[in-house]
Amino acid sequence: MQKKVALLIVAGTLALTLIVAFLIILKPEGKKSKDPFTPQPTSRPSKHEEGEGQKKDRETFFALMHRAAPGIEYQKMDNMLRKEKMLDRNAILPSSSGFRAEEYDTLANGFAIGLWNETGSYNTAGRIWATEIDFPTNTVYAFSDGGNLWKGNLAGSSWAITNDNFKIANTSFLRKINDRLIVATAQWGVQGVYYSEDEGVTWTETTGMDNVAEYGYIFDAVMLNDSLHTMYVLAYNWDYTNWNAIMSLYASTDLGESFTEIVNWDEPTFGGSGKFNIWCARDGSDTAYLIENDNFYSLLEDGTPNYISTIPFTAEGDAVLCGYENGSDKRFYVAVYNWDESTSKIYT
Repeated sequence: MQKKVALLIVAGTLALTLIVAFLIILKPEGKKSKDPFTPQPTSRPSKHEEGEGQKKDRETFFALMHRAAPGIEYQKMDNMLRKEKMLDRNAILPSSSGFRAEEYDTLANGFAIGLWNETGSYNTAGRIWATEIDFPTNTVYAFSDGGNLWKGNLAGSSWAITNDNFKIANTSFLRKINDRLIVATAQWGVQGVYYSEDEGVTWTETTGMDNVAEYGYIFDAVMLNDSLHTMYVLAYNWDYTNWNAIMSLYASTDLGESFTEIVNWDEPTFGGSGKFNIWCARDGSDTAYLIENDNFYSLLEDGTPNYISTIPFTAEGDAVLCGYENGSDKRFYVAVYNWDESTSKIYT
């Protein structure tokens, strides 16, 4: 009987020892945690720890970055500036109606005054390159940096990208005629005009500008307010006979499906793309206007340039043409920018 008791004591002691050993093996190293799933703290060498001297050096460095006159505390100035900016933002935060405070913006030295409200899309960075509004459906289309086509409503509450499978960057022109979207791009080495009939999901490239696709790009595009919605583009491309660059005027009368070259100007004689620009009133007459250096033209029905006058430029530079048309009242403006002198002038 005593032997049995002794064996039981030995067996119990052995079992208890094994259990304790097992628990010790499973016990995680480091600081105890009530949560068994909490990861252990990262172990790093003591030499990587910031000492008191390094902390003081860092504070001294920041103080040097914000040097100010004696007695001026840059921390207080920084806090005051942050507070002022916060108050400025609060003043233009959206009101309960969804629009910001009644504060008018004055742009272009007072020539453009209005109440502007941002309607998105809020999750895109960079600039908007080309826009179009389809008023029958109150739909807005906008090409952004990176070549995305955004589609939304006038309230800005339903923005979505439609061309995930085919990006079109550097767009300079966007128009919707019936169910067709037409876009022109300044991308190098493509024909430069695409059209879509499924809201931008798929795109078809135009034809007739193979020379531009070989070497060149489109730098301006307009569409007339005529029955055919005639489209003109100016393109930089190459003359393989005379071996020099040329500026070409192309025209399309089938909503961007194909283009035909009307006329070209060689770069050695007439200059580069900055010397040319084209404009027409979107909802005005069916006439487009063109500048070539200081020469001002209208385009005839077949696209041939018709000389009107010479613009009295007093400075060389790149020119941009725009205008205003209301019946017989027509006004034209040309802005010329001189890159060497960083100056600009406007002619009317």
